[in-house]
Amino acid sequence: MADMIGDAELYLNSVLSEHCSVKAVYSVANSSESFEISAIVGKTLFRTSAMSGLAAYVSSVDFIVDVSEMPCQPDSGDRILHNGRLFEVFALDGEPCWRYSGDTMTKYRIHTHEIFNHEQNI
Repeated sequence: MADMIGDAELYLNSVLSEHCSVKAVYSVANSSESFEISAIVGKTLFRTSAMSGLAAYVSSVDFIVDVSEMPCQPDSGDRILHNGRLFEVFALDGEPCWRYSGDTMTKYRIHTHEIFNHEQNI
């Protein structure tokens, strides 16, 4: 029997990549290696505990990228340059800095936070 859900996910990913992706430059930390990626920009909201014991929420800007475009797995400290804004890959409270997006494991959802915005620093 065909995997209808998996096939639908692959189809949706291809449509999103074609119509909703942006170009960015991915730089590997502690290396001169960088390469262009096509990514869908998203967001994840993390719940974390503040030192006071109260819950705090932190959001990340996520870049959803085809696994086939990445020569290595994303790692904390890597950087993504998009639209004059620089983002750093990060892991929060023991969470991984990336997850597979969907069950087909064909896309990385890379968690980042903005560390520089060219337009705000002019």
